[in-house]
Amino acid sequence: MSIDTDPRPGHRPDERRPRARAVITEVLGWAFAVAMAVLVTAHVVATRDELMFVDADSMFNALLTHSIASGVPQSWAMSPVLFVPEAIAFGAVSFFVPDLHSAFVVSSVLNFVALYGAFRVASGSSRTATAPVLGAALGYTGFCAIALLEAGGDRNSMQLASLLGTTTYYSATAIGSVLVIGLLRRALDTGRLRARVWAPLVGVIAVSAFSNPLIVVWAVAPAALVLLGFSVRTAIASRGRMPRRAPLPVALVIVLAAASALGLVARRAADGLIVAQSSDYLGAASPFTAIAGLVHAVAVELGRPGGVVAALGLLALVVLAVALTFTRTARERPGAGFLVAVAWIAPVACTVGVILLGNDTPRYLQPWVFAPVLVLACLAEWAPLGIRARLDSSSIASNVGSNTAADAEPGRRRGSVLALAVASVVILVLGCIGVVRLATASTTASATSLSCVVDWVDATDRHGAGQFWTIRAPKAYAADPAQLLQVTYELHPYAWLVNRTDFEATSVSFLITDAQSIPFVLPSGVSLADAATIDCGRYTIHDFGPTDIPVF
Repeated sequence: MSIDTDPRPGHRPDERRPRARAVITEVLGWAFAVAMAVLVTAHVVATRDELMFVDADSMFNALLTHSIASGVPQSWAMSPVLFVPEAIAFGAVSFFVPDLHSAFVVSSVLNFVALYGAFRVASGSSRTATAPVLGAALGYTGFCAIALLEAGGDRNSMQLASLLGTTTYYSATAIGSVLVIGLLRRALDTGRLRARVWAPLVGVIAVSAFSNPLIVVWAVAPAALVLLGFSVRTAIASRGRMPRRAPLPVALVIVLAAASALGLVARRAADGLIVAQSSDYLGAASPFTAIAGLVHAVAVELGRPGGVVAALGLLALVVLAVALTFTRTARERPGAGFLVAVAWIAPVACTVGVILLGNDTPRYLQPWVFAPVLVLACLAEWAPLGIRARLDSSSIASNVGSNTAADAEPGRRRGSVLALAVASVVILVLGCIGVVRLATASTTASATSLSCVVDWVDATDRHGAGQFWTIRAPKAYAADPAQLLQVTYELHPYAWLVNRTDFEATSVSFLITDAQSIPFVLPSGVSLADAATIDCGRYTIHDFGPTDIPVF
């Protein structure tokens, strides 16, 4: 006779240990993600502060949030990208972090943490994948390493990974792309299309396509291409025998197409907001011009040692992905095989598409930084069986209770304690370095100039104006953004990524210029020489005092 002292009959303490280890592993993974996010954000703040805190496009969500909070009527003039997920996230951050500079920093950290979450989905379930937390951490580390190798590039550079730290340069689309690929991998791992996969898959694609159609180019189309390849391979293997129902890859392609169509059709409801359609960006140049522009951007990036290291690393991952795509393991494990195939097909297909459409904007090629690192998220599947057994937490769980497992338990426990200690130290060190770098970041000349302008504008109740690339940052940081009008050099309202109700003010009494401003064409009898000038570093305020200059 034996006495069960466990308060829950049927559950032995040994059986709970693997679950506890799994929970601890997940917690460590997320802690690592936060520490790495702080570190990378600190690097972006130090090396790309202009892009993060001053760039005109980067100010959109700050302007939108401020405008909504002020309670004025909303009538926005939008680009083809609606920034729906980004705006919601930034609005939530701004609610808790009212300081705009800090809100940008916190948003960057959250973007990188969210990317880890997407990699965690892509690395698979602990029931079907080998060491998924380790895989997610490796893929995420690969992406962050690329971001850490970038420094100083503007919005038109090939420094694509650190763009995730901004609130407007398609951060949500990059995260959504990895999430879509990850959900498809999970469906292939289980061999069934369950609601817990297809429902979030449809939601992510529909919302992303509504907000930014680039999701179709970055994730949906490449994934569909790989899935169709799987279907052809299955048909060849079955020698023409017709299955009773559509194979899983075909069903997934149907879901991808339906979700994309849903999001794109829903954009019709936003037609009144969008002042430039996606078609306006197509065919802007010939494919040869696009190639020349992209090659130049790559050449500039290869002029930096960090750019060379990043390029070699990504190229190595692409070559590895191609090699793994055609191995036996890829055929036997369709989820992992799908991941490595998308890792090289997505960036190649995106590049071909962008060139054929005649666009030489580097930021449209972000699959080159988030797709190849997907190889790292499933690399353990190609490890030798013995190593996979050590990495796979499920193998530990299955051995609990056996004599061999009992004999090995003390050694395993010591190894777990050591791994936990090492992981904790790494997380602590990374987090501390990031926090210290953020806390000691020096004030830039642009920040000083911006403060000068904002202080002057906040001290007056008059309206002023400036051109898009000049006025956006002062407008975003001002207490009342509507006080500063966005105009052309001819003093016409410039309705682009701005609330059109701002233009209810029909005249201004001061202008703000900087090196990016085109000389203003002023009404007859008015000259910049008539204005008092206030020097604010990179900005100059031209104050006309009681004179009103019409904006029409």
